[in-house]
Amino acid sequence: ARRTHELRHKATESKIRAACRQLQDQGKALVRSAIATLAGVSVR
Repeated sequence: ARRTHELRHKATESKIRAACRQLQDQGKALVRSAIATLAGVSVR
């Protein structure tokens, strides 16, 4: 269970980092809702 949690955590983290890079490349603000939408995760 710990291993799968860690894998999911890392996958989500990399999605968020990729979304941040994409927004920065487009010159847009790094807003939580925009990052979540691009990364496909919920805002919590």
